[in-house]
Amino acid sequence: MFRDILVILGEKGAAASYVLSFAHLFDADVTAVCARRDAAYDAVESAQTRYDLILGGLAEAEGAALRSLQDFAVHANNAAIRAHVIRAGDAEHPEPRKLRQFARCFDLIVLEQPERGQPFHAGGMIGSLLSGSGRPVLVAPYIQKDPASFERIVVAWDASASAARALGDALPILKRADAVEIVTIANKNADRDLPRGADVARHLAKHGIDATFAEIPGEIDAGNMLLSYIADAGAKLMVTGGYGHSRLSETVLGGVTRTLLESMTIPLFMSH
Repeated sequence: MFRDILVILGEKGAAASYVLSFAHLFDADVTAVCARRDAAYDAVESAQTRYDLILGGLAEAEGAALRSLQDFAVHANNAAIRAHVIRAGDAEHPEPRKLRQFARCFDLIVLEQPERGQPFHAGGMIGSLLSGSGRPVLVAPYIQKDPASFERIVVAWDASASAARALGDALPILKRADAVEIVTIANKNADRDLPRGADVARHLAKHGIDATFAEIPGEIDAGNMLLSYIADAGAKLMVTGGYGHSRLSETVLGGVTRTLLESMTIPLFMSH
């Protein structure tokens, strides 16, 4: 169950509005932080990227972060959501510089999709959290306007350990869904000993979740196939395993994961 949620506020406000509607569904508490520019160093290794971050203006970024936190506190209060904001200079609750470690004592991390054209340190943060926090990550598209909805959920299944972890972490959401569909990409070279979509459906049935199973042909790359499928299916959320490497997340996030993050139109629930 999701009772204690961490949200990392973004520039578009998509994560802020989405997490409040999500928290309402689970009667959860929310802690809000803004990712400091210098905290982003934890997610990148390139000297050039670090230099670009410094030139970006820390003072201006911190001013915008304070305004975001103040706005979030007001919206949370109006929505009757129990929320705590961590501001720079808070003596009792210091603003975390290493989000991966800080996030380990929450049930779920919610943050915003990096907008196209942003330095990839934003995407690197997602990879860093995926690989280093040990917690599931829920990414809201930066265009997200609708509140959290579990009307139809697609589970992307490739029989990997990260997909299995995501499936288990997402059970509280799947139990609330109106419809759950397990989707796999057809692969004639797949190991027949690995669990298949039908095995996942059997497992979910043990939890009272009636899921259907679909296999789609592997004519194009998996990421774009999944994006096309969820658009046609009218899904409201996708569950998938995610790959991230904390020291190389600036350049290595996993091809399918990167494609999904770059072009997602619905929230993406990921575990590693």
